Amino acid sequence: MMRLGWVRGLAPLLAMAAGILYITSIKREVHSHGERLQGAHQNESARGQDILERLEKMEAHIEKLLNTINDGSSLKEGQAVKAPEVKKERKVVKKVYPNSALFTSWGDELSEEEQKEAEGLFQMYGYNAFLSDRLPLNREIPDTRDPKCAKHQYPHDLPTISVVLIYLDEALSIIKKAVRSIIDKTPRHLLKDIILVDDHSSNEDLKQKLDAYISFSHEERPGLVKRVRHSEQLGLTQARLSG
Repeated sequence: MMRLGWVRGLAPLLAMAAGILYITSIKREVHSHGERLQGAHQNESARGQDILERLEKMEAHIEKLLNTINDGSSLKEGQAVKAPEVKKERKVVKKVYPNSALFTSWGDELSEEEQKEAEGLFQMYGYNAFLSDRLPLNREIPDTRDPKCAKHQYPHDLPTISVVLIYLDEALSIIKKAVRSIIDKTPRHLLKDIILVDDHSSNEDLKQKLDAYISFSHEERPGLVKRVRHSEQLGLTQARLSG
């Protein structure tokens, strides 16, 4: 009986001790959870502060951009904003022929090899064949007529014409440009034919290469261009169309 009474008396103490331990563990858990929440809150605060600083920087950039746009819109109509000039370094090329008439006002950008080629063609033909070889055949040609002639109205039913070109050892590009210009600038219904009279040229370019160009022109206008070769040099006054 004494043991049973002792156990009954001890039970409340054990229950109280268990309760205290349980409450203590809960307090520790709550405290630990609170510390984690506080740490998370601090991290969130730091992240929020960082985001706020970034937004402030973005706002400053946007404000600066708006000011720039407003300044640009205040310019007068037709006034352009000048871009900063970029100075290009100009490569200095040695003048191979400083005393040549060809290079008096032309050819500063040519290399030494190109200068030699251009000067050789100049000595051969007496004009800038180097440049002629590089210009398009259907280039724009200024109208050099007197204004009265340009404004004059001509009858549509004029007689047809034959254009005769007499040449001797000219540059191939010159002959080709002349033919192209005659075709482009003459009303189709008035141009009967173009007759090329070769006064016994020795230039090889004026043989097969010119024949090829004439054949090409016949694809556009069959039989338009004709060529006559002299067996000897006759000069302009004695040139004849029968070769």
